[in-house]
Amino acid sequence: MKVVAAALLCGILALAAMAVWAGVVAAPEGGAPALTPFAPAFEGAAAGPAALMNLHDGQAFGSLALDPLLAHPERWGGGRKAMAYRATRPLLGWLVALTSFGSAGAAAWSLLAWTAVGVGLTAGAAAWLSVRWGRSPEWAPLLFLVPGVAGLVRYGGLSGGLAAGSALLGLGLWLDAGAGPGPSRRRRERLAVAALCVGALARESALVVPAALLWVAWRADRDGWRRLLWPFAVYAGWVVTVGLRLGVVPTDPGEGRLALPAAGLVAGLPQWTWVGWVCGVSVVALMAAAWWRAPAPEVRALVIVSAVFGLVLGEYVWRSWDFARALLPVCVVGACLLARPVATRPAPAARRPASASAAG
Repeated sequence: MKVVAAALLCGILALAAMAVWAGVVAAPEGGAPALTPFAPAFEGAAAGPAALMNLHDGQAFGSLALDPLLAHPERWGGGRKAMAYRATRPLLGWLVALTSFGSAGAAAWSLLAWTAVGVGLTAGAAAWLSVRWGRSPEWAPLLFLVPGVAGLVRYGGLSGGLAAGSALLGLGLWLDAGAGPGPSRRRRERLAVAALCVGALARESALVVPAALLWVAWRADRDGWRRLLWPFAVYAGWVVTVGLRLGVVPTDPGEGRLALPAAGLVAGLPQWTWVGWVCGVSVVALMAAAWWRAPAPEVRALVIVSAVFGLVLGEYVWRSWDFARALLPVCVVGACLLARPVATRPAPAARRPASASAAG
């Protein structure tokens, strides 16, 4: 019940916060948009959720929801290249398409709602992992202090929560499967792989979790380790589909999202404000906590894979405090392991028969 309560509470708080923030976002005097949109869904929006989407990638997911067949790349500021890059994260656009019915206004509110679902999913997964690792789940409402979650709520319309929550559910299910009997093990492994595939379709950074699991499972020669190739195959298959549909390679459209190891970090550091430094220190602390308190080798593998992934991110990612969204899974795992340990109650002693007591 605590896991469900944590998910519901965090989801509701996230939705309320985004709705309040959307109410105070407005265009500058003269009615110009708060930001020149690069995607067409909310062009001209002067206030409310639509204007909030134009502050970040929410406009991209809204545009994909209103054009699920990728038929109008010419409406995008960057053309086919820009549309293809963001179309490689299809899950949020698909979900918004189901709840917006082709309306831009409904799409803006749907983006807020599905972002809140993602935050709730991440909170529920975090509470469940905490319980599984002998930690108190009561810290879950503090999820909003974890670097990366603030970015989801600040801008709305982002897929990081859906990606992190699904990937963390996959992590827990895979670890549980390793300790179960044959039929139960296979069932949990299939559920784990399904959750990891969902995370990969939400955001490619979620692939750090199956990469870590695959590394450990392959080294241990664990039965079924090949199942962990499915998230990569599903993501690669969708990337190929997008490329064939739009006739371009759906990669970074020249904005420096990837770089040589540490080059992006070095270039981005001088642009950090105090908020960036707080996020950076917090990310390092949470990764250290995950490493030193790791309850399984898979957790330490996740720290290593996440660190390598972070080092190859480009200046475009590192120049803002929002870089923490790309490292959200490992940050949440670190927060779980910082939670208060739960004392286990000793098993009650067996009562001695009355006759034995009298005889004594």
